[in-house]
Formats: sequence, structure tokens, C-alpha cells
Amino acid sequence: MNKKLLLWVFGIILLTFITIISGFGEIVSILSNLDIFILLLFIVSLCSLQLITLSLTSYQWYYLFRESAEKIPFSKIFLINQTGGFVESVTPSSKMGGEVTKLYLFNHLRGIGYEKLTSLLLAHKYISLVPFLLLCLLTLVLTSFFYTMPFLVYASFALLAVITFLLFLLIYHEGKSRGLPEHLDIGPSGFDKLYGKFRAAVCFVQRASNSTQNILTPKTRNSLFMVSLLVWVLYPLKIYVTAHVLGIQISFLLAVVVTYAAYLVSMLPITPGGLGTFEGSMALVLRLNGFLFAEGMAIALLARAITFWFPLLVSAGSTMYLIKKEDVEVFGHRIV
Repeated sequence: MNKKLLLWVFGIILLTFITIISGFGEIVSILSNLDIFILLLFIVSLCSLQLITLSLTSYQWYYLFRESAEKIPFSKIFLINQTGGFVESVTPSSKMGGEVTKLYLFNHLRGIGYEKLTSLLLAHKYISLVPFLLLCLLTLVLTSFFYTMPFLVYASFALLAVITFLLFLLIYHEGKSRGLPEHLDIGPSGFDKLYGKFRAAVCFVQRASNSTQNILTPKTRNSLFMVSLLVWVLYPLKIYVTAHVLGIQISFLLAVVVTYAAYLVSMLPITPGGLGTFEGSMALVLRLNGFLFAEGMAIALLARAITFWFPLLVSAGSTMYLIKKEDVEVFGHRIV
């Protein structure tokens, strides 16, 4: 069986198992109490809000390309960003599969060199991760006074903090330009050849990180930080609205806590798009803070219909469009 398909099957089985043990009948009962008109209004409103979120993340790429003197239509950036999002959603690669896809598409469709694209990727990851990390830090500080959190959330935060710190060092470390010796006169000739490839890769990353530092001027960095903050603040708002539509009265602060906790855990490369891990984490945190596990699962399932399954449809449509209209390859499918 294809590895990606196997991981999807595992994710669906995990989600199904968690749904059943949390009380399938209770979840159905909570969801069935929704008024049809309210449900339709909820779907239209939150899908619109999700499209705004997707547009904001594409705007960050548009802004970076504009600052680096690359003129790419916003519509093209949106399509490429969504195609990368599709790959990211269906593979447990902790986002790297989606980012590699974006680099390939920008290079193939716009002819931009990989070194410049890598510098823009580093800039985009930095301005996306730092605001999220700060929001998570604030959230975890608050939980120590008001809420209970599982250890896995703290472990996930620590891992994210290490990754963000390494990214910061990669971009801003002053000693990175000293370079490596051209040759190592030790070992067999094959080792020297392997070292040459390693040195070339290091030099490539060094040049890209130098370019990233030039792109991230204070004005650019602060502007894109604000966009990232807006994106990440919108996510707990969607959870808060979802809970109240279901008649579950949670505070906005708790919505913030459960949202960021679930996203931290779902970033671990276990299942595609955090399938099962996101829902289970959200329900667990709510259960630890006085709500029924079934209530938490009901909130998570309905919210994920908007924040995961709806964007997955949008990104799948974008992927199919690019495969059909452009000479590109995604998951091995090419139409010339």
C-alpha cells in the first residue's frame, strides 16, 4: 500500500477511534441540536473567514516577492500557496513537503532561482513561526494559573521553540559567512567528493540566509509579523464561535488555550494534517478543564470541517487546476 495512503488510513482510524471512545452518540446528539438556518449561516460565515485567512498567508508571499523585486500576480501566488498547502495537508511532513512543492512551482512557473526562493522561504517561515511561538508562550504562561494542560503540549512547544531558535541563528548568525575549507585531505577520495557536496549545500544555505537578512528589513518584518498575528488570532475566534453555535459556553481565553494546544500537538509529524491528533488534543484539554470529552470532540469536528476539510477542498482544486493548465508535476502527476 502507498505510504501516503497508509498514513491517511491510520489518521482516519485514529480519528474514528477517538470519536467512538469519547461517546459517538453524545457527539451526534450535540451536533443534531443545531438549527439548519444557524448551521448554514455558520458555514457561510466561517468559510468566508477561512478564505480571508488563506488570502492573508498568500499575501505574505506576495509582499516578500514584491520586496525582492519579483512581480507575480496575487492570483498565481494564491494557487501555488494552496497547492503547497494541499501537499502539506496530505503528508505528515511537518510542513516541509508543502514548502518544497512551493519552491518547485515558483521555479518552474516563474523561473525564479532556488537560492532566492530559499531565502524567501526562510523569511516566510520566520515571520510565521515567531508570532505563533510568542502567542503559545503567552498561552502556556496563562495555563499555569488558570488551566490544566497535558505534558505533550509543553513538549511540542519546546520542540517548536528549538526549531524557531535554529531558524533565527541561521538567518542572523554573524559568523555564518566564514565558510568551510575547499578540501579535506583526509580519508579516501570518495569522502572528499562527499564533503564537496556537503560544502556546496552549506554555502548555498549561507547565501540564501544572507539574502533573507537583507529582505527582512525592520519595516518588512514588523508588517508581516502583524499579518501573522492576525492569522493566528483568527483561529481561536473560529473555535470560540463554533463552541457557542453548539451551545457550549467556553470563554474566549479557553478557546485560545485549546486552539494553540491542539495546533502545537498537530504539528508533530504523526498523521496527515494532524488528523486525529488535533481533535484528540482539543477534546483532552477541554476535558481537563471541566467539559465533557464528547463536547470537546463535537467542537473539534465541526471546527475542522471549516479549518481543515474546507481548505483541503480549496487546495485540491488549486492543485488540479495547476496540473491541468500548467506543465507541472504534483505527486508524480504531470500533464504537458
